[in-house]
Amino acid sequence: MKYDEDFTTIPAEVTEKITNATKELNCKPILICRLTNHPEDAYLYAVIGQYTEPHPFGEYCVWTANTSRAAERADLFYGSYGVSFKNALKIVDEKIRDLNKEEY
Repeated sequence: MKYDEDFTTIPAEVTEKITNATKELNCKPILICRLTNHPEDAYLYAVIGQYTEPHPFGEYCVWTANTSRAAERADLFYGSYGVSFKNALKIVDEKIRDLNKEEY
């Protein structure tokens, strides 16, 4: 089966929910992408945030975001905090799944 869902086209309401959630953690999202290209996973996203104030261990943080609730903000979980940008990208790379290229 071929999945045509795009990883990087993010609806405005999703971006708003994720931005609202990251504000509480003194971060702003700088990268948001879908976790998988399966249409039933359209509510799950990987997020890289940048701290708005200096952080002692690193400038960036990474989460999985669940946007399925009808709330003003997303639920963030599986967080990695105080990481470098390079490590943040590695974490996101490990999270995302292209179902067209992987076998389970």
